[in-house]
Amino acid sequence: MKKRRLLVLCTFSLLFLSTISGQNKSPQTVLNKPKLVYNLTKGTIQKKKTYVKIKPLTNKRPSPKQELRGVWVSTVHRVDFPNNATSDPSVLRAEWLKLLKFYKSLNLNAVIVQVRPTADAIYPSKLVPYSKWLTGQSGKPLWGNFDLLKFMVETSHTEGLEFHAWVNPYRVFVDSDTLNLAPNHVFRTHRNWILKYGKEHHLNPGIPEVRKHIVSVIEEIVQNYRIDAIHFDDYFYPYRIKDEFLQDSMSFKLYGRKFPNIDDWRRANNDSLIAQVRQIIKKHKPFVQLGVSPFAVWKNKTPLDIEGSATKAYQSCYGDLYANVLLWLRKGWLDYVAPEVYFHKGHPLVDYETAVDWWLKNSYGTPVYISHAIYKVNNQEKYPEWRDPQEIPRQLDIVRSKPKVKGLVFFSSKWLMQNPLGVTDSIRTNFFYQPAQFPQVKN
Repeated sequence: MKKRRLLVLCTFSLLFLSTISGQNKSPQTVLNKPKLVYNLTKGTIQKKKTYVKIKPLTNKRPSPKQELRGVWVSTVHRVDFPNNATSDPSVLRAEWLKLLKFYKSLNLNAVIVQVRPTADAIYPSKLVPYSKWLTGQSGKPLWGNFDLLKFMVETSHTEGLEFHAWVNPYRVFVDSDTLNLAPNHVFRTHRNWILKYGKEHHLNPGIPEVRKHIVSVIEEIVQNYRIDAIHFDDYFYPYRIKDEFLQDSMSFKLYGRKFPNIDDWRRANNDSLIAQVRQIIKKHKPFVQLGVSPFAVWKNKTPLDIEGSATKAYQSCYGDLYANVLLWLRKGWLDYVAPEVYFHKGHPLVDYETAVDWWLKNSYGTPVYISHAIYKVNNQEKYPEWRDPQEIPRQLDIVRSKPKVKGLVFFSSKWLMQNPLGVTDSIRTNFFYQPAQFPQVKN
């Protein structure tokens, strides 16, 4: 009798799920928690993997005529591109065109592509070697000297997407494989420029020659390619690691004598880089933008320091990454800012809307694009909010209600394509169902 009741219950559950899924023409199937099911053949109760179909939200929001809609394409560790290391241009072309087709299907209008992942390049350069993340070997070129970046930029423009060249200025490498670095890799040519911090190695921003080198790298990109922007992410000085210390005290003694403390000197080093990069960009191509996507919190607000946001972040742009983004906005050095607000609404330390409002209040007229963590959807055990398929749509509703927000960006391409919990479907169906023009930016 108990077995028969259980069988009826299981049948009813399956009918219920099928009814829900039938309401959506193209639902996404996702793995659910194991269920107890009755095995008719063996006459036993077993645990079985089950799947549920997630339907996207079905109510369309108003679609603005002008709005940047971007996606990050990460090449380090080949997170987003390419799928595998290769020197074959035909493989890379096919992969990139497939990505562009997907971006167009979402009505995106900008790609932020990592062209300098680790003191190297995905393009032919006179200053840095080819990236091992592209070809599998540091310094190994593509067959026939194919210029991948030129192809990516041109095809992006053909499809109506802006191309923002994403540069990691200081990161040297993210593993311990130093034996296979190309002869012209900076680790080999200028070992005295390198700071080891944790397991990673970084260029020392406090050395003037380092900043000059980075500016030259960016100048080469701007001169040789029809890009729309140079883009820096949140990585300036590395995120703080417990019980680790930056070994740059000797550089401070040599170059930082006019500063009262090492923290102010570190911030000034990044200030100098941003100012120099802007100057070299505008010298050659005034229409090319300079954008930064900083960590969500510039500084926490305290009773003695009221400039920051009402947050309790463990780290901040100002205090840990030594990125004084507020100064860069005041000086007018940035053409846009795209803070990485990778927190859910109601987060106990950094509330999503609180962070967004702070950046809007302190943008000094610079266009603000809000960056979203689609990679966290259905991928966070600690916070159940990220297992809610409506978390990202709620965030988009919030920023769409704020006229000062001029664009939306997603990290990253891989997760956007995976359509976690049907969120990508919701974005396509309810938010990006019509194309949008690029917002006007100052230059």
